[in-house]
Amino acid sequence: MIDFHYIQTEFPCRLGAEDCGGSCDVPYKCCSLSPQVPLLPGEGAFLADNGLLVGFHKQLEVDVFPCPGRELCPGELRPIFCKSFPLAPGMACLTVSQVCPQHRTLSRRFINDVHGLWLYVLSNGRDSASWVARVTDWAWSKENRIPLWRVNRVPSA
Repeated sequence: MIDFHYIQTEFPCRLGAEDCGGSCDVPYKCCSLSPQVPLLPGEGAFLADNGLLVGFHKQLEVDVFPCPGRELCPGELRPIFCKSFPLAPGMACLTVSQVCPQHRTLSRRFINDVHGLWLYVLSNGRDSASWVARVTDWAWSKENRIPLWRVNRVPSA
């Protein structure tokens, strides 16, 4: 079972010390790619319990977070897909979005945080692997993404 409180405290996943959205030369690109951010199984309930609006994507059959834009972002409670951007899970690998101007200069700390986060999710979420398979193509179909490294997933018992 994924503990979303644990994720919020243990995986800060910040690209840098400052707010990268404030210094990005591609204004708010990461906050405008998908108006509906796909949520992991159980993440929608966690966000709703914390007062955030959650929707449902009928085609994918997953909860989604209707992105309010950078100015109204819930910050520490932002969805896991947002926390880890420009990195995202793919089939047996993590991918990096070339939309992000920093995609070639990601800090080792950020990469390690995101790597640890997705290993945790895939190891603790019963439906996480099937969720990744269903959502990845849909969520990132308009981006030019490239594999970053392979993820050794802990097999479920």
